[in-house]
Amino acid sequence: FMANFIGLTKPHSLDVRIADGEAVRHQILRRAPGCRSITYLGFAGDGRTALVRHSNGGPPCCASVNGEAVADARMLSPSNAGLPGGVVIPLARPVKKGDPVFVELSFPDGSRASAFVRAMPGVYSVAPFGNHDDEPLPADVRRRFGFDDVLAVHRLPHDVACDDTRTKEHGASAAACLASRKAYFSAHPDELSGVDFCTGLYTGVWSIYAPMADAVFSKPYRLHWGQVPARFMEEEDAMVGAVVGRVAPRPVAWVPERFRRMVELEGREFEQLAWCALLRGVRIVRCHHWKNDLSRPFDGNPGLEEAWIRFNAGFRRMRPRLERLIPARSWTDRGARLAVLEGWCADDGVLLLVRNLDYDNGLTMLSRPRAHAFAPARREVVTFDYAPPKWLRPCAAVDALDGSPVVSTPSLGRLSLRIDGLGDFRLVWMPRRPRSDGLCEKTEKEQRQ
Repeated sequence: FMANFIGLTKPHSLDVRIADGEAVRHQILRRAPGCRSITYLGFAGDGRTALVRHSNGGPPCCASVNGEAVADARMLSPSNAGLPGGVVIPLARPVKKGDPVFVELSFPDGSRASAFVRAMPGVYSVAPFGNHDDEPLPADVRRRFGFDDVLAVHRLPHDVACDDTRTKEHGASAAACLASRKAYFSAHPDELSGVDFCTGLYTGVWSIYAPMADAVFSKPYRLHWGQVPARFMEEEDAMVGAVVGRVAPRPVAWVPERFRRMVELEGREFEQLAWCALLRGVRIVRCHHWKNDLSRPFDGNPGLEEAWIRFNAGFRRMRPRLERLIPARSWTDRGARLAVLEGWCADDGVLLLVRNLDYDNGLTMLSRPRAHAFAPARREVVTFDYAPPKWLRPCAAVDALDGSPVVSTPSLGRLSLRIDGLGDFRLVWMPRRPRSDGLCEKTEKEQRQ
């Protein structure tokens, strides 16, 4: 269980007596000391693998799941010791949705990190049917757009942050939210529930509400509620990444903006943001557009309808990799006008999302609606350096969606990547080559020469 305290605590002990009569005592400090932590936890679709990201520092020396040591856990070191690392944990007993999972990492200095969740294997792209939060779209509509058949997580019927903001009381929705979660769990013990966070956010809201359920729904809606409309995509991406970290180890569902108040999300913007969300560690992309109109949800915005179909097609092709993804890091090359997001697909390879920051979305602080449609500046040749993690040994790079080659040139432990014809973004896949691979041996020999 988890106990959350309001404000600072006084030093004291917490005594718990469990069913068999054993007493457990835990010392509560005024402030929690700095320690290593698990900042991401996901599960492959078959439930046979846990994917972990831990905080900055050296790799753990061992891992355990539900109290049992895992001898063949694979520790993934980053390119730089100051970056977060990853752990791929094979599970002797596959987990299914709702199974309780307690993951522990032990580090050489004696410190430990732990995380407890009810498992949600896999990744999903879903859409509820209008305001019916637990009803998926009709089968023919799901097939047309490519959405998954199940919604994966039940949304608790509370807009906790916005309701608290309106009442001017932090935690005002806590009792109602907990009661809904308890009622749903009692009726559906094998299902998962999630807390919904909209735009009325405040400091501490994640600590109050995220632990109340199994997952989190995040609706940043930066197009209408952001600070700088011309760069709302950067704000949306940054907030999604922050949410994944703040509510870890719980899975996050990202809901893209559906409102049409003078301006509407365009298809090319959505598609780029959806891939950003997945590389940040989101496990569910959830479309709420049928809340606008059950029969014509994308009326007047054909580009967004086409983008959802295109995204879901790519999502289905990429699902085996996305299910095993560990969000790694991101950086911005201001000189090259690029933003890069890096994800490790277990130890199978690395996925990079390369975003072209040289664009104009037709919005300024004063212009609503848009002066013109989203317009990235097409760039014929883009090059940038990439420091691969120590475990990767890359020898080839391809476009993850269409398989076309991406030129990669190794030099002194780094890679120079060249992308021809960059529009708004490109997904790059670099598989990990085995040591017996002749191509790798040839490349390494040429590099030494």
